[in-house]
Amino acid sequence: MSSSAESALTGIHPRSEATIRVSRDFDRGRTTQDSLREAFRRDAYDLVCLQKEEGIDWVSDGQLTWQDFLRPICETFDGLKIGADLFRWFDTNTFYRRPTVVGKVTVRENDGNNSFYERHTVWGSLGDVAAGKRKKLALPGPLTISALLEDKYYPSKKDLVKDITQALAIMIDFLANKGISCIQLNEPSLVYKYGPSEFGGEAYQDIFSNSISDHLARSRAQLWLHTYFGDCSKVLSQLLKLEPFELVGIDFTQTPLSDIEGCDFSGKSLGCGCVDGRNSLIESPDWIADFSKQASKVLRPQQIVIFPSTDLKYLPREYADHKLRAVAQAAKLLR
Repeated sequence: MSSSAESALTGIHPRSEATIRVSRDFDRGRTTQDSLREAFRRDAYDLVCLQKEEGIDWVSDGQLTWQDFLRPICETFDGLKIGADLFRWFDTNTFYRRPTVVGKVTVRENDGNNSFYERHTVWGSLGDVAAGKRKKLALPGPLTISALLEDKYYPSKKDLVKDITQALAIMIDFLANKGISCIQLNEPSLVYKYGPSEFGGEAYQDIFSNSISDHLARSRAQLWLHTYFGDCSKVLSQLLKLEPFELVGIDFTQTPLSDIEGCDFSGKSLGCGCVDGRNSLIESPDWIADFSKQASKVLRPQQIVIFPSTDLKYLPREYADHKLRAVAQAAKLLR
């Protein structure tokens, strides 16, 4: 069994009702850009304070400014054009604007990474509120990005994934230099089984594995990998072989623990996504701790990190904050 337990969030957190109102007013021309920016700052400040009070180990700013999971990437990388049409985000009731590949994917010139940090994180405006805490940010992984866009440039998926991964590697190192010590790559397309984003075949797994090994092996940040929206049992053994990732996360609302008993987590940490990010039912800290303890006994990771199965953005803020508290309390129970 692992010797320690920690806690974290998984990705985008829902905005508060106050921030939602300011966002609507801004969209309708009733308030200013500065007012909107201040609303996001206050909201993120409150969320960081809540995580500190509850004892969350890896602190997130909530990524509250993110309209969807792909748009900040499109605004940072050359070669990607944001589309006008809305597409469903997997099988959720949320949507994203589908990007189109119109040229070679690279980090945008004229300091694109700094623009990403200033526009799509709020750490620079929060002062020392997170002093002494480890900061974490979630990014879409290269396979998921490539699966959800329209490619009008690359002759092969392999070349597209390679360039996306290389651009992400540059971004990750920049963010590490800014004090974000952990980057979590979310890869639902590795396990999702329905629609055009199915990437469960061995060929695509090899493309992903080779690209990760080639471009992220010397990352300056601690790297985590998380899959959700599907059963990871068929690909987990291969993912555990990827050296750049110190942690591999599992959506246990989709993956039965009994189906992965033989997987070797030695040398890896387990991201225990047993808290359902798409269900408003609040799991008890005792239940979360008991499940995490059982998963640790079965898989024997070097460490366990408890977090929601996916982003909590699908829930109202009140419910998301309750789940945050339950995750933190469960980790304390295990310790």
